[in-house]
Amino acid sequence: MMKEVVEYNKYRFTNVDEFLKSISYGGELFNLFAYGFFFRGHSKQEYKLIPSSLRKEPFFKFLSFDNLSEDESILRDKEFIQIYQEYELLLQFYEGCDETSLKMPFIDDINFEYHIDKKAIFPHFSEWIPQSMYGLAALAQHHRVPTRLLDWTRDITTAIYFALSDYLNGMVPDYSNHFEIWALDAKLVEDLGKDFPLRIIKPPYSENPNLSAQKGVFTLWKVSYDTLFPKELQKDDKSIVVENDIEIDRRPLDEILISYFKNNPNLCKGTYLYRIVFPIDIPRLYKYITKMKANAKYLFPGYDGVRREMKERAVVEKIYRVTGKV
Repeated sequence: MMKEVVEYNKYRFTNVDEFLKSISYGGELFNLFAYGFFFRGHSKQEYKLIPSSLRKEPFFKFLSFDNLSEDESILRDKEFIQIYQEYELLLQFYEGCDETSLKMPFIDDINFEYHIDKKAIFPHFSEWIPQSMYGLAALAQHHRVPTRLLDWTRDITTAIYFALSDYLNGMVPDYSNHFEIWALDAKLVEDLGKDFPLRIIKPPYSENPNLSAQKGVFTLWKVSYDTLFPKELQKDDKSIVVENDIEIDRRPLDEILISYFKNNPNLCKGTYLYRIVFPIDIPRLYKYITKMKANAKYLFPGYDGVRREMKERAVVEKIYRVTGKV
């Protein structure tokens, strides 16, 4: 019998102190997550494990697609169009940074030769995102350009900070909701090898102090170009490609993993994702992450991080005055 791919309900805490005890030395979650896990914090349980470029409305808003005609809007759900738009965004980010002499990852396809039309290199990719562009995609993602990468951290305390972040930026607390942390067993993912579509990406920390401080990593569910477009459809006539293109898969990672292992039960070696749910108690949790050196001044090194921490501390103090929670 196949093991549960995703553990949704086992770790639900009704008390914040019980949750913090569980992730502290010797606790149940501390022992479970002792090696090879990544974490992602959500302010609301409604948030899904979906990369920013595949969250439909935010991506279109970033591209200013509000005035598309009805016929053109149909293309929004075509995978080839989506990938091409993601590629163009990365290319614009790369060219803008390179032209202003900002340090950028070296990309063989772009840098070894001078291309008048850099978009022409797109058909040579065997998968999206190609490995040669991992560093660029990670840098763009960290600066809020929508990509197919999903952010994670190797530190559960950092995940708690990002679960708090919406409220630290002024969102009114909703105590009927709960915080949520997802834990990914990266060791099980790695053991499946290169044929498994889920990629784990860790760009050089030396090029991104924030990512280093946050112990950041990324995951990518790759899309094979040959899977999208069989050889007979890979022609110069783009209309043929569009007509035969498949729909975008916008499912969250947990649903994708369940579906994948349902179709490949012999590959499933255990539980890949865990969901941890715990109450909204902002002052108590903020006190904990501050003690663990995981608030803004540590996670965003520099003057701006100190400014952010000052502002966030004022928000927490205001919440404390209203709720009386410590």
